[in-house]
Amino acid sequence: MKHCIRVLFLSRLHVFGLIKYAERMVSSNKLGWFECCWANNSSIRHHFLESFFIFVMVEQRKHNSMKRIVSLFLLSLLPFLAIAQEESFQVNNDALIWRKVYEKGTDVETIAQNLRALGSFKDINVSEGMVTAEMSGVSLDYKSLGYKRMSLPIYVVNNKYSAFVTVQVREGRYRVTAERIKTLNSSYGESDMESFALKNGELDRKFLDAPAKILSFTFDKLFSDLDKTNDDDDW
Repeated sequence: MKHCIRVLFLSRLHVFGLIKYAERMVSSNKLGWFECCWANNSSIRHHFLESFFIFVMVEQRKHNSMKRIVSLFLLSLLPFLAIAQEESFQVNNDALIWRKVYEKGTDVETIAQNLRALGSFKDINVSEGMVTAEMSGVSLDYKSLGYKRMSLPIYVVNNKYSAFVTVQVREGRYRVTAERIKTLNSSYGESDMESFALKNGELDRKFLDAPAKILSFTFDKLFSDLDKTNDDDDW
């Protein structure tokens, strides 16, 4: 009984502490930094969620606790919002692929033109409803997400990335698939991304914490505007 009381007391302290900390981050316009730290520390997320559910069990009987419970629930969703881009990564026959659908209408010629303009794609082939290309020499944009160089694995900050890219076009949308993803280091040579991203045939938790988010963010920047045209009407 004493152990249960101690657990409940500590759980409430942890939850209240995180709430006050989040409030300070919001008031000082540092919420983005708070979300970044929250997303990259799985032990904090795990402990908070345990504390949260215990806290709800205690507070749910109080008439004035509903607003606080709703706020805590929304806060508990932060890690899921922060790592939503992980869903773009899949494992197919022990191979890592990145895939995303963009709800934008376009055509294969426009996509091919935009890939050429990016400068990181070669061997661009256009067929009916599909464009394929070889991507190479792409650096990951971790700075835009607020990450510091020293906090990330070497393969994220020092390496260039290549992949085989397929863009499939349907009415009102296009789907991008990046496979055979490789990383190139000037000192260590080329490595398959599976050696960093997979463990026992599944996505590694260490990869999903920060590298996956950064890689997906970089890919999304490359492929989200393949529908753009170069109409020079703004004069």
